[in-house]
Amino acid sequence: MNILHVDFLEALSIAVEENITFHDSYYIQAAIQNNLELVTDDPKLYNVARKYVEVLRSQDIK
Repeated sequence: MNILHVDFLEALSIAVEENITFHDSYYIQAAIQNNLELVTDDPKLYNVARKYVEVLRSQDIK
């Protein structure tokens, strides 16, 4: 198992700036810092996250 390191202050900044939960912003920040795609079926998270990283919906995964 790999442990991802996430900058909490950057995640908090995204949460405040985008008016989303810290939980959601943490996923975005983890994807940013670790050069990962984000997979979500949550419409709000999808729309915000695509400003920062590549985002997929579960139906897009083959």
